[in-house]
Amino acid sequence: MTARSTVEHFLHDRVRDPAFSDALAALLIEFCSIDSTPKPDISELQRQEQAVFDLIRRSVAQSGMDCELLRRPIDHRLLQGDESYTPPYYTQSEDPYRDRANLVVIAAPQRRGSGERSIAVNAHVDTVHPHVPPKRRGERIIGRGACDDKGNVVAMLAALSLIGEIERKFGIKPAGELVLMFVVDEEPGGNGSLALALDTDLRRRYRELVVLECCDNVVYPANRGAIWYKIELPPARVHRPLIVASQLVLALEEMGREIKRESEHPLFPDRPVQTCQGIWGPWGEHPSRVCGYVELTVRSGSSEGAIRNCVEDAIDRYCTVYGDKTTVIRDGAPVVPWHYRLYKRGDEYHLQIMGSTGHMAAVDQNDGALTKAAYIIDRLSVTDPQSTIALRKHNENETLVLEGGQSFLPTHSLRQIRERIRQTCNPVLCDSGLQPHEVSVLVTMDKLHNAAFCSDPDSDLFMSARRIAEQFDLPQPAAPRGWSASCDARIFAGRYPQMPIITMGAGNLDNAHADDESVGITEVAQNVGAVTLLLLDRSGAFAG
Repeated sequence: MTARSTVEHFLHDRVRDPAFSDALAALLIEFCSIDSTPKPDISELQRQEQAVFDLIRRSVAQSGMDCELLRRPIDHRLLQGDESYTPPYYTQSEDPYRDRANLVVIAAPQRRGSGERSIAVNAHVDTVHPHVPPKRRGERIIGRGACDDKGNVVAMLAALSLIGEIERKFGIKPAGELVLMFVVDEEPGGNGSLALALDTDLRRRYRELVVLECCDNVVYPANRGAIWYKIELPPARVHRPLIVASQLVLALEEMGREIKRESEHPLFPDRPVQTCQGIWGPWGEHPSRVCGYVELTVRSGSSEGAIRNCVEDAIDRYCTVYGDKTTVIRDGAPVVPWHYRLYKRGDEYHLQIMGSTGHMAAVDQNDGALTKAAYIIDRLSVTDPQSTIALRKHNENETLVLEGGQSFLPTHSLRQIRERIRQTCNPVLCDSGLQPHEVSVLVTMDKLHNAAFCSDPDSDLFMSARRIAEQFDLPQPAAPRGWSASCDARIFAGRYPQMPIITMGAGNLDNAHADDESVGITEVAQNVGAVTLLLLDRSGAFAG
């Protein structure tokens, strides 16, 4: 039996062992118990990141591998000069990375200098709002980060542990270094990975990169891009801001459909181009998380029956474009239990609008309450122009803020998409009474701005990863495909276009950022087997 077949048999037995899966589940629950959402209090955020890193250090120590642990501080001043930099929107701190760092683990550091056989693997430790405490339900772990991306953090650590065990049992070990990157701030824009991409000393220690994300265990050589937008509608300058908000949303949605029609790329035959409406004032939680619920109030001289007919007509129009998710069954229940509820309280009507939350990359499987609200507001304002429509819980004397995202393929540049968003918003805002020079102040795109990228689908790294994934019963598309989401891989691809880069990992995008975010332990275990074998293969453990 060859060294490779010996390792393959060992890994197949291990990933099928229920005790191994239980250990993965227990560790994942520990990680998900830590609230890693972004916070305005940098000291609190640093403490929670440190708690995650302490768990990583414990796991590394238990692996028995000879490792070098590097705390890599993040230099905010250095980041600000790079085009991939994203201002940390979650805090007003002048030094948002004070006392904060990424954690890098170098396995087999005594083999330094074998850069031609060294490989890096990257996963992020932060999550989106709101924090959801973890629990186990059968073979699934439910909780914030379980899918995106702490399941893959656990997979990295489990792979390291298995590599140590393989070395002790069989004497088979990497010929080059393994660089494990545990990064912060992926969700707000990727500044953690940017800091490591700019780290020239670290860059000399690896030649290939694997980014672990919730890829449904498919191996991808390309990612789509994404940009977040923010639009401010101050009532002193914009007449009837909520009406304008609905017009902006409808215009941006049509823009997204136009971009999708233009997006012909061989690695993205399904054209995964999405437009996400994430936040209106107090409703919604994240620009890239589909908003699942919003409430309006309506003052009108029309009867309840007339208002209801208007709302029904608007929802019919919405469903014609986006489908009726009340008729789509998922996990034994409708994706959306009801579209709206209308009732009268005093002299005004209350309108509750229901959708379904999830990652913007899975917006087609979910249901955007804000987009649905835009259809309703637009219809009400035309049918009954004397009515007064308000956003519940929002002070009408305060600026109404809209936030969302637009994704795109390598067919379009980041600059082109940014300009399209401005061109789409300009006429709507000018029609509301703004002067052209005022519009650029109110439409900003300085949060997440991820370029799309395409790495070489014929690279040895990609081809090896595909073969290995299939060995662990992880089916791959017949032809190479690009991933329908965006992640930190694009930062390294933009800076090192010749470096082989792939994205893979456990978890499904449909579950990421959702209220019931979850991952299956079986898929995490299979991912561990594939990552372990890939790291050994690419680091020269079976060479010669």
